[in-house]
Amino acid sequence: MKVLSVENDEEFTMGDQPEQSEKALTPKAVENPFLRNLNDIKPSSYWEKAGAETFKTFSADLVDQGIMPPLDKSDVLGTMAKAAEAQVGKSASIPGDHGASSGSLASMVAKFADNSITLNANIRDLVTDLTRDHKWQLSEYELGDPVPPGALLVSDFERPVGGRNMGIVDSTGANAIFDTKQGDVIKAPIQNSRPPFTWVLTPPKDS
Repeated sequence: MKVLSVENDEEFTMGDQPEQSEKALTPKAVENPFLRNLNDIKPSSYWEKAGAETFKTFSADLVDQGIMPPLDKSDVLGTMAKAAEAQVGKSASIPGDHGASSGSLASMVAKFADNSITLNANIRDLVTDLTRDHKWQLSEYELGDPVPPGALLVSDFERPVGGRNMGIVDSTGANAIFDTKQGDVIKAPIQNSRPPFTWVLTPPKDS
């Protein structure tokens, strides 16, 4: 399996999408001590600012279901798989994205597992942040390759016409979880992805 790195910082602007009504999660108080840092978010980018409040609610909803941020970084992928599965049937679109990018859910799930990751619905920028700043590994993927639960699958760095370009592997390793253009989170067999996934992202092995 070939391992690649992303060095291109070229900005990619999402195409115009019709606005979708966001199904906001019911706000819940964040009282768990594991989540104290969520109340101290200091947004430093467009997506961080746009998604700060949504991320707090997203995280509180997960904690309400008994899913906690990992205490050990070795459980980042396991936490990501659980977090993604808990969102199936809900909405996870960052305000301002309107469901245009599957990076909304992927970046919130990754940030829940590692709060140092920046929210970013722009796929190219998210992949660059993960590989360059967080030392995640970007490898070529072919259908049938074993992938760990919680890994991020990517079909393209730019939004494909009529398809999704990033999904999160579920706990079985057979399905991908992603948010649709309507902002709803669904789960579907990896082999049914159109366009097919061609890359897989995983955190550093020593994390």
